[in-house]
Amino acid sequence: MYVESCKSTFEKIAVFTRIPYTLFWLGIGSIDFLLGKLLIWVYAENSLFYNLLIMCTTLATLPLINIWFFYSFKRLMKELSLFFWENKEEFEIWYKNTENYIFTFNSWQAKFVTGFILIAGLATVLSLGLPFKSAMCNIAGLSAFAFLLIFCGTTLHTSIGLLITLRSWNEIT
Repeated sequence: MYVESCKSTFEKIAVFTRIPYTLFWLGIGSIDFLLGKLLIWVYAENSLFYNLLIMCTTLATLPLINIWFFYSFKRLMKELSLFFWENKEEFEIWYKNTENYIFTFNSWQAKFVTGFILIAGLATVLSLGLPFKSAMCNIAGLSAFAFLLIFCGTTLHTSIGLLITLRSWNEIT
């Protein structure tokens, strides 16, 4: 049975479609790390090596985890549909709606969770104070951290959506 589906948010963001998304996201994390090290070196800032490494690794891996969730969910639901749905059209409607809700940025819930994580994270950093003396390093670091928070918020929404779906499956069986 073929179910037409959408792409996950992080697959849509991968602008270079000729290379695998795995290489794209690992490349983004590596480039971010190198640019961060270059800015720290140029502006003679304190090297926060482990912070930069963790942030860049997270920027590279969270999208990959999200895409893995997307394809694992797709495979599992297609296999389970044979046991729990007699009407294939009913399954396709449920699947498309659920997949769109969990793995895209189309719902207000996804925007709310992501926005909440972004605002809470930026408010925390701004209330504690920016880490660098240089304005350029602070802007670059805050921008990269904002992207990281958006990725975290999107991944949190995906995880919550998967848990809700799992619970609803538990009620069905």
